[in-house]
Amino acid sequence: MKHSLRFSHFKVYGLFAFLVSSLLVGCSKDDDGTGNNSFYSGALKSATITNLEGSWSIVEAESNGEKVEIPPTTQECGRDFFNFSTENRYSEFLFTSSSCAPESNSYGFELIDGIITLTDQLGQNEELVIIELTSEKLSFKTQIDIDEDGTMDILIFYARRYNPPAEIDIYSSTFIHNNTVDYRDKIQLSWFPYIGYNEFSRYEIYRSAGDCDKTKAELIATLETQEIDVFIDENPAVSDNLCYYFRVYTDKGLLGESELVSIDTGDLEVSPVTVSEPVVGNESISLNWTQYFGRYFSHYEITARNYSSGSGYGYQEITVKTIDDISTLEFTDNDPPYFLNPVYTVYVVDIFGNKSLGTIEGEHSWQTNFKRKELLGLDFIRKLAIDPDDTIVYLYGRQTGNQDLTIIKYNYTTNTIEAISDIPPTSHTDIDMKVIETEEGKEILFAQGNGFNVYDATTLEYKYELRIVDLYPSFNDLTYLSNNLWVFTDDDEVFTCIRDGKDLNLVDSEVHFTEHQSSNNYQIINLDNNQVLIGHSNEPNSLRFTIDSNGFLTERTSIPIPILSDWKKETFYNANQNYIVNLAEGRLYSLTNYSVLDNFVEPNFSYGISADGNIIFGSENDPDVIDLLDSQHEKKAYTYDWTSQTIDEYATKGYPHFIFENHLGQKISISSGLLRPRLDFGMPSPDLFVERIE
Repeated sequence: MKHSLRFSHFKVYGLFAFLVSSLLVGCSKDDDGTGNNSFYSGALKSATITNLEGSWSIVEAESNGEKVEIPPTTQECGRDFFNFSTENRYSEFLFTSSSCAPESNSYGFELIDGIITLTDQLGQNEELVIIELTSEKLSFKTQIDIDEDGTMDILIFYARRYNPPAEIDIYSSTFIHNNTVDYRDKIQLSWFPYIGYNEFSRYEIYRSAGDCDKTKAELIATLETQEIDVFIDENPAVSDNLCYYFRVYTDKGLLGESELVSIDTGDLEVSPVTVSEPVVGNESISLNWTQYFGRYFSHYEITARNYSSGSGYGYQEITVKTIDDISTLEFTDNDPPYFLNPVYTVYVVDIFGNKSLGTIEGEHSWQTNFKRKELLGLDFIRKLAIDPDDTIVYLYGRQTGNQDLTIIKYNYTTNTIEAISDIPPTSHTDIDMKVIETEEGKEILFAQGNGFNVYDATTLEYKYELRIVDLYPSFNDLTYLSNNLWVFTDDDEVFTCIRDGKDLNLVDSEVHFTEHQSSNNYQIINLDNNQVLIGHSNEPNSLRFTIDSNGFLTERTSIPIPILSDWKKETFYNANQNYIVNLAEGRLYSLTNYSVLDNFVEPNFSYGISADGNIIFGSENDPDVIDLLDSQHEKKAYTYDWTSQTIDEYATKGYPHFIFENHLGQKISISSGLLRPRLDFGMPSPDLFVERIE
């Protein structure tokens, strides 16, 4: 009787899983065949390992004289089979699914006098007795307790030489980039390790930088350990994008090749280092930190920022130092930044430009209690005026910690605030704050609607409001001539007045331009010999007025020189050279014959002129830039000598915003330690200071 039985697989211990006992029910037991003598009888003592070597597949099983055919496991994968090697290794391969990924077991074996002894990893043994061995056939006996009665039954298995079908590649499709949270600090690739029935040769890993192109890929790793299933690229190429692919080889050659796996190196994460609390000295800040032990180190980047937390327009971070030695763990900043209480952070930067993520204050960053003596302590500056006789600037802005704006008197030689206005202005217009010395002494004039607040220039004590008696013009500009004689303008007229203390008594007035202009962009330029020039940014010509000793307007002339200033007042007069310079259009005009003396394009953004009239001061920093952090602002000042047509460049400590020449002939800049488009732009941390350009 033949049963349609399927021989399932080898046992983990005991070699084979015996056939299902119910399929053999009814078969009488051969009581004589259960003894050891019967089991070992007939052993083919001439069998050798050389004869045994190779692959075999069981085609029949026999118990008590009844044979059962063993069909293929699956049509797709072929038959289960086993293999003996000359290295005394026994391996078995069983196919349990149509994926053709074999389950395998491997044991050591010995062959003595026709008896094969299999030994598992625990040292347990199983015996097979060879009863036939030819080049194509192998028959052997094993003992299995089929009916579980405690007595071992003898089964005979009949095997044939077997050439497994071409192995199916089930490995290359499993090649992936491990990019979950636990692996984002490295480039780690993994795959399903080879478990096939051919002899494993190697894995190969290839890499292509930039474009995903296999033809440009290079072999970066050859792995000869079969069980390995992961590869970390410890020395990757520096590129925004890296692509990898994988090959698996057996003794039969190339088994499989994966598709390219693309990795965006910008997604890699860098672990932070711990920073100790900085040590703050008089003019230094010392840092130390723990060493970085991650991958792909490029450098430590030490930064200082102007905020403890938050973000937004005006929040900035500057690089103080980069250190490319991974074992250097300390740094002293002997040139701390020019802004209040900088927050220091030590980042780790990898070769791809990724920064460590940690910015937890007190762990990765620290706010310091540090202030450079040069810092003004102003959040922003709305107006300024230069003292013509001293190293003093008068600044109208907001002091840190206050809501109201005020006027301060700052000595940039001693770096001290010498006075603060006792009664600050309540509003401001586009008229410049002015330092004027008259018969009343040196005063600060600050426009307030229809009048001017007058302050003592020494103490900044409020004196009174200066007004034109019985008139209420909306002033655009003013200038002082001499002998208490003043000139004013509004949107329509020019006025001359004689001052009597806090009163301005009208002497004369006249309509200037026939077309009423808005925007308050009128400017008065004080010329020699009691003459003034009045213009507006919309007018192609200017008006020159002569005022007699009594204050009357006696002469009016239209001249072909535009005054293109807006509220920044970019048109100046130089008495030594008798010219008008219009910084807005980059031109010098002669006041003798109104010809153009020079055209200039550098500096791009100009601020003023030297006392002798030969030098124009400026920078390349655009005050109207929209994307400040992506701008080309630089810590440099430029001078243009129009007589020699030469440009000179000066390195500055901060970003220049207003450059002037003082009474000592020194070039002075009001600068910011951080990027800001203009002096009146607010920042999270005070960074304004006055510096000498050398």
